[in-house]
Amino acid sequence: MDSDRSEAATDDWRDELAALRRRVEVLEERLGDSGRAPSLESQANHQKDGGLPDLDSKRAPTTYQGDAPAALPHEASEKQQAKAPADAKRNHPSALESKIGALLFNRVGIFAVLAAAAWFLKLAIDREWIGPGIRVVVGLVVAIGLFLWSEWFRHKSSLPFSLTLKALGSGIAYLSLWACFSLYHLLPAAPVFTAMVAVTVMNAVLAWRQNSELLAALALAGGLLTPALLTNGSDSEWFLLSYLLLLDGGALLLMAVRPWPGLAIGAFIGTTIYFATSWLRFFTAEAAGLTGVFIALFFAVFTAAPMLERRARSVRLFSISPSPSGRILSGFPIAVGVCAFLEAYHLFSNTALSDSTSWIAVSLAAVYTGLVFAMRQSQALPAGDTLLAVHLCLAAGFLALAGLLQFHGYGIPLCWIAELVVLQALSARFDAVPLARVMRGCAGAMLLLSFGALLLLDGYDRPSVATSAFLNAHFGAYLAGLAGYAIVVALSSKALRSESILDASVSPKVLSLTSWKFLAGASVIAFNVIALAAVTLQINLYWKPELRSLHQSVHSIHQAAYVDFTYSAWFMFYGAVLMAAGFLRRSAFLRWQALVLLIFSIGKVFLVDTSHLNEGYRILSYLGLGVLLLAVSFVYQRDLLALRGDGSLQKSHM
Repeated sequence: MDSDRSEAATDDWRDELAALRRRVEVLEERLGDSGRAPSLESQANHQKDGGLPDLDSKRAPTTYQGDAPAALPHEASEKQQAKAPADAKRNHPSALESKIGALLFNRVGIFAVLAAAAWFLKLAIDREWIGPGIRVVVGLVVAIGLFLWSEWFRHKSSLPFSLTLKALGSGIAYLSLWACFSLYHLLPAAPVFTAMVAVTVMNAVLAWRQNSELLAALALAGGLLTPALLTNGSDSEWFLLSYLLLLDGGALLLMAVRPWPGLAIGAFIGTTIYFATSWLRFFTAEAAGLTGVFIALFFAVFTAAPMLERRARSVRLFSISPSPSGRILSGFPIAVGVCAFLEAYHLFSNTALSDSTSWIAVSLAAVYTGLVFAMRQSQALPAGDTLLAVHLCLAAGFLALAGLLQFHGYGIPLCWIAELVVLQALSARFDAVPLARVMRGCAGAMLLLSFGALLLLDGYDRPSVATSAFLNAHFGAYLAGLAGYAIVVALSSKALRSESILDASVSPKVLSLTSWKFLAGASVIAFNVIALAAVTLQINLYWKPELRSLHQSVHSIHQAAYVDFTYSAWFMFYGAVLMAAGFLRRSAFLRWQALVLLIFSIGKVFLVDTSHLNEGYRILSYLGLGVLLLAVSFVYQRDLLALRGDGSLQKSHM
């Protein structure tokens, strides 16, 4: 008999678990539109109204720690049928009469009593019936009374009005304490400060116990206003920053048990404002070390905020999709990192360590890189979490910034090329596909940055007059850039051919900043453009008028003829090499680049060389171009490399 009961109970539990699974699936589908799960209170009402049938009337009801899922479609219809009599009763004229008499008159009466008390208090103050001390005491008594009254309303299920009374009571308490210190000078700053902190702590505890984000925001606002209300214009940087650190730590501690990302955002904004104003008024070089310690502590606190919010949301089984403020919190590390860098940079730029500011960026890059790998090793966050991508991008960005601060001239593109190669190599070996895509995106950004830096190198770092062509640091930087781009091309091409490395969720034909195809194609274009520009600039350096005295023996003909002819010869030579590589590797991408370069050479020969070159060099220029074009045309017409057979070329109808 007992075994039959046990089996029946097991079947009941299995049926209940299956029903809960179905409801979770419906919840996950609806979360894409709503962005949050229904509240616990609404679910309790739903169960009372007949949402989920009671599978075992003798079993005690289950207590949910998080938000309960929504009802299934067939349950919703049952719920509507069950609530129909209640809705009819609610819509009855007597229900409206009851609302007006019981609720509206109640609210208006409360407001009238409060207004009368406020006017009486003002009259008593104006006629000096009560002194400053009594005024402060009356304000504090009123604040306490409002708090107690709000609790009465909360127990009567009037939560909005209860919160309103708490906010009003908190405001009166803060103003009374402020008047006690600033207006009437009845007490010194220390006890008044302690009383304000007590009000803040009380609001925070109530927010935690009553699960009220509004009370938490009220506690944070009061805590941030306390230093401003009690300021006396003196230099108390260490005390202010210590207080803000404790306040921010308390806000994050509350956020660790309640997923309220707005607390971190508000605490960060308030702390940044205080930090900036205190810096402008009281900063001295002697206090740089202490200020640097506080910068590091604030950075650690706010960097942990998004991770704490995700932990609270997952532990308490809140909505899978974050709230709008939770989505903003995903990009929160960007603001934290930028502010921390700017503050530390400004701090050390005024000291003897001004030449080491690049190490600030390196340190931040190391911190964000360590966070990414630590969270991936501990599996604290999934590989596709936005927070991991933001941290990885910040690490790459600060490392690039460190190169910009540490090096000058050709050192900047060399640093960025090295970072490009490292990111490309890591993305090819990283196991988590979403993070590998983020790395490829960072590598694409570094590719564009290094390409621009190399292309403009002679513009922002002009070589000296005595620089020898092809034997200078700039040309070495160009060669290093070409080597880096060649490595990126090799890694990208290998990844495109390997199905084990290629992201299966992205087609090789899709062209985006995070695709292997983009990196391979962009690197090939960057290689060719930099190769053309590097040699062209060295030719210009060789024929520079300032070096004319070093080459008297070859200047029998006007220099412009040599320069223009050399440029044309180089363009035609590189176009021929590029076309040959395109034929040999059966790459239409390379051949199209060669065609563009040859078209450019045609235009230069016919439009520039005709007017600038003398007869001898003009003949050589035309002859070289004609022979090259005929050779290319012959290969295309005869299809000597059988390109039409593999679809590389379409048939020609000559």
